Amino acid sequence: MVPDIEIKHYYKKYLEDANSDIKKFQEEYDIAVNVKGNIREFITERLGFISKNIGISMSDYKIEWVIGQYNPDETLLNKVYSKLEVYQEGQERIVLLQIIKYCNLLKKCRAINTAIKLAEKRSKLKFSKYRDYVAKFYQYGVQKCCLEGYAYQYGYGLGDLMINRWKYSDEDKIKKNFIDYKATNEAKAKLIAEGKTPYSKKMAEVYKLRGIKYDGVHYIVYKKTPTFYDICVVNNRYVARQNIQFEHTEYIHKELRGKSYEEIASQCPTRDSVLNLRLDIRAKLVIYNIVDKTAYLKYIRNVEQCKYKRGAHNSQNRQRF
Repeated sequence: MVPDIEIKHYYKKYLEDANSDIKKFQEEYDIAVNVKGNIREFITERLGFISKNIGISMSDYKIEWVIGQYNPDETLLNKVYSKLEVYQEGQERIVLLQIIKYCNLLKKCRAINTAIKLAEKRSKLKFSKYRDYVAKFYQYGVQKCCLEGYAYQYGYGLGDLMINRWKYSDEDKIKKNFIDYKATNEAKAKLIAEGKTPYSKKMAEVYKLRGIKYDGVHYIVYKKTPTFYDICVVNNRYVARQNIQFEHTEYIHKELRGKSYEEIASQCPTRDSVLNLRLDIRAKLVIYNIVDKTAYLKYIRNVEQCKYKRGAHNSQNRQRF
């Protein structure tokens, strides 16, 4: 898909959200620390009562009470809960409930402090790193989801991205002839070697306008196939069509340019190695099918492989990530 908003816009919004989160979390942290301080003061005034009447020596709990940090083992909290079964009412129960609240605030403070640190890291993320993360998510994560036969669900009701394998029918308006790029390149090279001119639509129009005969030779070779793959978005909340056709951006990393699909597939011993290739999803689909000969079964949505059969896109034939 061709993005209508540049990645730098999303990066700027990402930083704004991070800085906003820092401020929000800091406010929550300050409130929690203040409440925790008041409760600690309340407990401190009753240390003797807690030790004598309830049987809990707060000084024995070094992490929670002496240091004042959350203890993942929750030793003090577990002890207090055991005492609650004994004291169902009275001053003892009130004090025990305050200790529980104190322990929960220790946990909350640690969680908020962690969130602040993560937000600070996000606010310092460089654009190059952000771009790498986004590329990894879409070039590996989303494509992995679709290539394994699942549907990737976009947020906000935009729909599900999925790959389907259909058989052609009389209702199809799509041409059944696809370019055989390998054979086409060989035919073009042969023409050039023979000193002939490969046909160019643009040059043919130029010659026609000038009234000159164009001697370009057609060289494109087509291959016919009874089936085709359809990469589409279904279940969109805003468009009243079952499928949404979108503009596809072709991408091949410079290290792979000039190589045939078969050559690239020969360098991929596993399916996961295909998923790590820096290619667009259509190119990756071809290579994925070469590496895994049974992969096509993942994209069959009904027995007849009929695109227009009712229920072809229903929930029984679709799993989401």
